[in-house]
Amino acid sequence: MPMNRLSRMTTTAFRLSRQGVKNADVVHIHDPELLLLLFLLSFRRKRPQLIYDAHEDYAAQLLEKPWIPRPLRRPISRLLGRAERTVARRCDLVVAATPSIARQFEGCELAIVQNMPRHDLLPAARVRAAGPTFCCLHVGELNERRGANALIHASIALAEEGVVFEQIGPIKPNELARRVAEKFEIRTRMTHTDLLDRLVFADAGLVLFQPGPNHDESQPNKLFEYLALGLPILASDFPHWRRLAESCDALIEFVDPTDEAAVVEGLKRLRKKALNHDRIGQAERSRRRFNWSREAEVLVAAYAQVAERVEVSAARD
Repeated sequence: MPMNRLSRMTTTAFRLSRQGVKNADVVHIHDPELLLLLFLLSFRRKRPQLIYDAHEDYAAQLLEKPWIPRPLRRPISRLLGRAERTVARRCDLVVAATPSIARQFEGCELAIVQNMPRHDLLPAARVRAAGPTFCCLHVGELNERRGANALIHASIALAEEGVVFEQIGPIKPNELARRVAEKFEIRTRMTHTDLLDRLVFADAGLVLFQPGPNHDESQPNKLFEYLALGLPILASDFPHWRRLAESCDALIEFVDPTDEAAVVEGLKRLRKKALNHDRIGQAERSRRRFNWSREAEVLVAAYAQVAERVEVSAARD
């Protein structure tokens, strides 16, 4: 097994190009560290169909990686972006997870397959009766780029008003984890089924990504799960997220995630609006608008075209 990123980018890519995919008809990768593999395979005289799965905006992610020295982040990000586009142009299909990612690969054979909830895995939405507490739940890794400082501030400011916070997922770094542990109920591990069941009984979902190229047009899974379960949501005020909310008439209170006072006031407004919120209606509208079955049809159709090209190539040989 490869031990680190450099090993996956070099040794693993060369080994797979020579042996691991020797008889493959199709090679589909989603790891940017294996871009070299696709590049090497593209020069074969008799090569497989090549699919690059651009599941995330990897180049934009590098702009926020703390392990990369700040002066090097932008040059490295640009280099990866160019490498991705160069390899993508040599592929037979690029599968993009969001419309914004797809725009980076214009001119390539594209299929946009968005990561939406599977309805058969979702519990039914429930009417949540008003109680003395208002439980706000954050799902996924919590760090400073995902609004941790603003949420800690809100937990202090609203403690006497019965607003409580729950974190499901890891917290990084350790110093931040200690601060969060003083104010939040924390569940670091939970199966996805148990997570969805827990969300049904929450009063609100939180998604406070900080502005930046990796976040402004992102489509986090938790946002769609909150929507599909009818939860009131406190979210970063990104135009793309506003359009998503408007398409299913969802209850989302949008705030400036960099303004701690705005986050506090947004939670106060959300709590009031939640009293008359139709969770069942929002869940039904969201599930019609955002669902995996529709995306699966796009993916299957794209695969069918690739399979047809494989058959044509085999017939010629």
